[in-house]
Amino acid sequence: VGAGSGTSREIDWTWDAATVPKGQYRWTISAAEAVRPATGTVGAKPVVLSIRSAVASPRTITPNGDGQTDSSLISYTLSAPATVTATLRAPDGRQLAVLFSQSRRPGKQSFRFTAAGIPDGRYEIVLSATDGTATVTTVVPILVDRTVRRFVATPSAVSPNADGVLDDLSFSFELTRAASVRLDVARAGKTIAPVYSANLGVGSQTVAWNVSGVKDGKYAGVLIAANDIGTVTHTALFRIDTIPPRLRALSFRRLRFTVSEPATVRLTVNGRRITRAVRAGSFGFSIARVRTVHITASDAAGNVSQTLRYP
Repeated sequence: VGAGSGTSREIDWTWDAATVPKGQYRWTISAAEAVRPATGTVGAKPVVLSIRSAVASPRTITPNGDGQTDSSLISYTLSAPATVTATLRAPDGRQLAVLFSQSRRPGKQSFRFTAAGIPDGRYEIVLSATDGTATVTTVVPILVDRTVRRFVATPSAVSPNADGVLDDLSFSFELTRAASVRLDVARAGKTIAPVYSANLGVGSQTVAWNVSGVKDGKYAGVLIAANDIGTVTHTALFRIDTIPPRLRALSFRRLRFTVSEPATVRLTVNGRRITRAVRAGSFGFSIARVRTVHITASDAAGNVSQTLRYP
C-alpha cells in the first residue's frame, strides 16, 4: 500500500494513509543483505461489527395503562460505531413498523418499547446495524399480553395480630379475556404458599389470603395467567409487620422525638391536635410554650407505639 527508496545513512519517510481502509499495517525497512532490517506495525486491527447481549426486560408486557409492565427496556451492546435500525416484525415475517434508525456509538445501548396501538400477540424486534461495509442483525422476541389488569395486594402492609386493624389481606385483579389462573405467595423468589388456582372468565376477581402465623417480612403475590395468547406473570408486593414503632422523647419542652420507622404521628399539645407523617429518625414541632403533651406513632401496618405523656 506504500513504498519508497533512497540512499542515505538516515531514513525519514512519511506515509500518507488517507486513502487506505482503517486497520493494522506492517512496515519494513530493509537495505543490503549485511544490514539487519527494521519492522513494526502501525494502526489497529479493525473491530468486527456485532450486536451482543440483546434482551428485552421484561419479555412480556401489558400496555394497558395500569402502571404494571406497561413497557419493556430493550438493551444491547454495539461493538463499533454504526447506524442502528429497530423494526417491529410479526412472527410470519411481515414488517409492521420502523421503531427508529439512528447512529450509535460503541458500547451499551437501550431504548424503551411501549407497544402503543399494537394488538396482543407474539412479536419480534429486529435490530440491524451497519457501518457502511458490514451489516449485522439480531432478533429479540417479545409478547404483548393485556390479559391481566390492576393486580394489587390490599393493604400493602398488614399486621395479623387480631386487633381489628389491617389484619386481613386480599388480592384483586381484572381479566380482559378468559385464562387459567394461579396465585402464589413468594418470598425472596421462592414460593412459600399456594393461594388460588382456577379457570376464570372476563371480569374482576378478589382472592383473600389468611396471613395468620406468617412471619414478618416482605412478600410478593405472584399471579400467572395462561391462555392462547401466552403466559403472563404479574407481582404485587406487600409486607407483614406486627412490631409497633418505637417512639422516644428527646425533649418534651422542645417537642423533639425520635421514631424507629416511618410513621404517622398524632400529637396533642396544650389541647391542640396535630397529625403528621414522619420519616424514621428524629423529628420535632415548633410550639412556643409547652404545658401538656400526648403523642403516639402508627406505622403503615396499623401498629401503634406506646403513648408518651408530659407531664
